[in-house]
Amino acid sequence: MATPSSVTAIGNVRGPTLIPPARRSRTVPPRSVPWFSRWVPYVVTAAILMPGIAGTNWLSRFSFPLVAILIACAVERTQRSSARMYAVIFAFYLAIISLAIPVAYVLYAGGSRLGPGTTLTYLVLAPAAFMLGMRIWDSGRVQAYGRAFLLLSLATVPLAIYEAVTRTKIFPLEDVINPARALVGQEHPITLALLLASAIFTATGLTVGLRLIVSVVLILGIVATGSSGPLAVGIVAAIATVTGLSARAPAARRYVGLLVTAAAIVGTYLSVLVFTPVMADTNIDEYSNQYRGAIYSLLPRILAEAPLGYGVDGLPENMWTVWSNYRGIRDISISADSEFVFVAGKFGWIGLALLGVGIVIAVLALRSAPVPALMLLSVFACGVFVALHAWPSIAAFGFILLGICVRSLRAGNRRIVPARRSARGRILPV
Repeated sequence: MATPSSVTAIGNVRGPTLIPPARRSRTVPPRSVPWFSRWVPYVVTAAILMPGIAGTNWLSRFSFPLVAILIACAVERTQRSSARMYAVIFAFYLAIISLAIPVAYVLYAGGSRLGPGTTLTYLVLAPAAFMLGMRIWDSGRVQAYGRAFLLLSLATVPLAIYEAVTRTKIFPLEDVINPARALVGQEHPITLALLLASAIFTATGLTVGLRLIVSVVLILGIVATGSSGPLAVGIVAAIATVTGLSARAPAARRYVGLLVTAAAIVGTYLSVLVFTPVMADTNIDEYSNQYRGAIYSLLPRILAEAPLGYGVDGLPENMWTVWSNYRGIRDISISADSEFVFVAGKFGWIGLALLGVGIVIAVLALRSAPVPALMLLSVFACGVFVALHAWPSIAAFGFILLGICVRSLRAGNRRIVPARRSARGRILPV
């Protein structure tokens, strides 16, 4: 009979009685997993947390996550996997890459503002990351990836504090970044803060003391990035994790859904009736805080002007602008710091509907894969002030979580419950 220790915090099931006999063939016994596979989660996590360690240009920052994800797709095995399947997967993605790279550069050379990086994200990185998420679930190794993400996130915090205090960059990039904001090999300080905020939920299965320590450490890392939006999300995640609310997420799925609906209604009200495209800012901090509200005031007009968006190139230049007392007229096509505005500018109502589907999937997956679902919801919450898929590492992270959530919903009657104390009174780690 399965004991409570056979259930982990991330969403994997190890106890044999929790998996119906007809479903057992979906997971591989530990002996069939290659010995080097234990390091693959750390490689994938490092590629997402610190893509800048592979190089300073955008191609290096894009290629590192992609190569790590493709390797992981081959390593994460199920009993249905075979050498032929691996060969087909790699041949398929090599064919896509060989076609996508020339297309990307042709578009870029032809004056398209889409750029090679965004093209490759759409055509290659996002599908590969989604497939990896599904294979992680099928291989029964969600816990291994959660542990790797937590440990490397904690290891990133001292480096972030060092960068913020010394105003130096450990892994310098081509782009000019505010020296007072920690980067640690990420593409932007706000994307590093997003990842650290999401990592807080991986402490769900630890003791109360460890949950508190992990939350405080990760919050300090977010503070070092100087990003206020992810800091708010991180504080909410920390409160939910330390108080044990995240462990009760499967039972609270309905309330989370109501909370998400209420947030959407409030956001719509603010965009239509409260926010304006004129900012009364006097310094850079006020500008940063008011900019999101200004661009959200334009969202209803953008949707009315282009219900299906302006295509993959996004918002036209010099068409949608906001006024700043501190910086003058600002073209939001250059910096649409919101996933919702970014997607609406490209695909209109269809893009917003797809985002809504992703949020609904995350809410539904709270029952089958609670911690990955909470992490995905935190990513969507950060999308209020971050253009998520404009950054390859964040796009990869989000689609991995989405793949896990989608696959967990297809697991049928494999119900996952939060971590409990084992027979020896210990809390199972992630």
